[in-house]
Amino acid sequence: MPSFDTENFVKTLARAAKRRGKTMKEVAAETGVSETTLSRMSSGKRVCDAASLAALSMWAGINPARFSGWVPPRPVED
Repeated sequence: MPSFDTENFVKTLARAAKRRGKTMKEVAAETGVSETTLSRMSSGKRVCDAASLAALSMWAGINPARFSGWVPPRPVED
């Protein structure tokens, strides 16, 4: 079963924050995701819940599927 690549998601989120001139504290305030959750994600101790992942992804313009490790199956040819 694929796992979510939290480390690279957080790095991508941090780059998006930097481009916008935002701190992670500001990201937390703007997304409603707690600073504690962001800190735990950054240290690799936690993957956030789906609602938080959606809020962070929308804020940063990130497609979270990029970090899922899941590859869709190829269509079966008749």
